[in-house]
Amino acid sequence: MDPNLLNIICCPVTREKLSTATPKQLALINAEIANNTLTKLDGSIAENPQSKALINATKTLLYPIEEDIPILLENEAIELKGIVI
Repeated sequence: MDPNLLNIICCPVTREKLSTATPKQLALINAEIANNTLTKLDGSIAENPQSKALINATKTLLYPIEEDIPILLENEAIELKGIVI
């Protein structure tokens, strides 16, 4: 993903700045996804492990990156409740 893009996009829900998730953050998130403990904002269970993602500044929402394109749709956002990142 183009680093310059991070300067112009923001979280569509909170309007906070977004940053790229680190490998350590993704490992923690993927462990929670494997345990079926994370949900998307639409209420569905987050099922797919993430290899690339963006996280909002307060670390409450995660947005997948697919084929170097951030998926900034509210219903695709994964809630990070209870995860210390």
